[in-house]
Amino acid sequence: NEASLGAWGYRFQRHLQVHGDMLIMRSELTNTGSEAFKTVQYTHNFLAFNRQQIGPPLTLQFGQDLSSYSEPGNEQGWSVPIASRFVLTAPNVWTANSALPAGGQRQSILTQFEGPKFNLNASSSYIADSGLGPAVVSVMTAGGHERLHGYKFFAQATAVCPEPLQEIALAPMESAQWEQRLVFSLHGPSSAISKFFSGVNSPSGENSHCLTKTMEAKHGPRGVVKGAATSLQRCMAQCLLYLKCQGVQYHPTSQTCDLMVDVITSAEVKQGYYCLKLDVPDDQRMI
Repeated sequence: NEASLGAWGYRFQRHLQVHGDMLIMRSELTNTGSEAFKTVQYTHNFLAFNRQQIGPPLTLQFGQDLSSYSEPGNEQGWSVPIASRFVLTAPNVWTANSALPAGGQRQSILTQFEGPKFNLNASSSYIADSGLGPAVVSVMTAGGHERLHGYKFFAQATAVCPEPLQEIALAPMESAQWEQRLVFSLHGPSSAISKFFSGVNSPSGENSHCLTKTMEAKHGPRGVVKGAATSLQRCMAQCLLYLKCQGVQYHPTSQTCDLMVDVITSAEVKQGYYCLKLDVPDDQRMI
């Protein structure tokens, strides 16, 4: 009987669904006690590519600046530095440059990202590309209670584990919900990334120029983050890793990548442009 738990109690539910190459995990935590509490939860994300050794040409792309970090495992003498196995090829991209040997925990990596450039209000989504075919894209959604408590990264011989830690604060009888969608691909990340988008005006979104409420009200191109990308797939990847992104507008000739942070309401016909909505159920990705 939950009512008999007194001051402290909780109910946790998790539902799993598989749709083709997509795994959906929906979670709900309810405070059933009479006292408010805070807690931290995380998903271990223990990713293994058919037991292949972790190493080049693996790349890990995050929605965070991960250029500053600490390594508690090194300080305790049981892990190796991340810089001995990965190189930071962009502020948010770690690329393997040396294979992780077998040998148990002492050959593992444990990194805790922190510092002035680390943003607790940024996205926890990530793209893991083995470079040999298999790839995984993870996008998380939530209901507003969430905030990053931290971000860790663990790796060993045959697995990599991005670990976003989420802080949840609940009043008595209050609930928090979150969802993680993982898409698996055997042919690189592009096909997995496209599973999160739907075209406006046509399945591909081709020859469409995005419109939002502010644009329809003639307030100009507000609610747009201007950028650049060498392909539509790379533009969509930027959107997945940007917390407030609602969709993309892409122009291949100029390689202009507009991240739409206002909800896309419609699109007008315009040659050479693509307009695609981010097809994720909640208003905001988990932070």
